[in-house]
Amino acid sequence: MKTGTGRGGKRAGAGGKPQPWVPALTFKGMTAVEFLVALYLDPAQPTELRFRAAVAAAPYEQPKLGASKEYVGKKQQAIEAAAAGDDPNGEWAHLN
Repeated sequence: MKTGTGRGGKRAGAGGKPQPWVPALTFKGMTAVEFLVALYLDPAQPTELRFRAAVAAAPYEQPKLGASKEYVGKKQQAIEAAAAGDDPNGEWAHLN
């Protein structure tokens, strides 16, 4: 029975050598969101990096639709209609 035949496992020197990543943008004096925005707007950066920066910055640039005060969903409209007496069938009266 042979042992140590070299089948499987990591071979010494196999694979590419890792390259250090040096950002072209500096982070000094910027908030994290400003840095992400600058990163995804920079055409010199790789597309995948720009995409990830855009996804990470998106929640901080625009609020969700339901988070604003002027947005009223269907359920809230029905509750307000029932409270105002505009519910002819009375199907939403139990929500009051």
